[in-house]
Amino acid sequence: MYKLLGSLGQYLKWQEITTDSMVFRLHNRFTTVLLFTCSILITATQYVGNPISCIVQGLPTHPINTYCWITSTFTMPDAFNRQVGLEVAHPGVANDFGDVDARKYYTYYQWVCFVLFFQALLCYIPQWLWNMCEGGLINALVMGMNQCLDHEENIDKKKSMLMIYLMQYRKTHNTYVYRYFGCEALCFINIFLQLCLMNQFFDGEFLSYGLRVLSFFVKKDIGEKLRI
Repeated sequence: MYKLLGSLGQYLKWQEITTDSMVFRLHNRFTTVLLFTCSILITATQYVGNPISCIVQGLPTHPINTYCWITSTFTMPDAFNRQVGLEVAHPGVANDFGDVDARKYYTYYQWVCFVLFFQALLCYIPQWLWNMCEGGLINALVMGMNQCLDHEENIDKKKSMLMIYLMQYRKTHNTYVYRYFGCEALCFINIFLQLCLMNQFFDGEFLSYGLRVLSFFVKKDIGEKLRI
């Protein structure tokens, strides 16, 4: 695992010659490495503990945890509106398990590592396409221009050749620009599609999660004030 994480770290090394913007690199490099790292850590349960831990008394822990991992967990949505400590032990947890229709099942957690890996691949696609389209053109043009130990005559010769190239092929690299802007647009499309993917993955609860958390804390504060 450490070798894999070390390889990902090499992907973030500083590059003297860049052909993209900071936002482009943030999307294609940092986000890709972050998602790959999370996927590896979640997969390697021997380093981060068990994927799920059930509260059991007098029963073998490993078989119960395996059963809980394979089967889906669930909550009772009505229990979120009850008073913790008096009516329920924890938000969403109640004793009326017999009402099967009232249960809300959560089946996503077994697939988190695979989804993170898939997201990382999606974030890397714009960078891969841009590398294919760019073809190392800028690197070839400025190669050796920053060598301060080189003879001044050689540096001047390289500068002269670069100026000749720029003047000779002026206004002939429009496709180069269009391809870059296309890859930038692909980053935006990727973010939008991943928002839709996450919302579908979490059964329509991803986009509204922040508002529901704020609403929960507001209701909790109001309830505590009323009890006081």
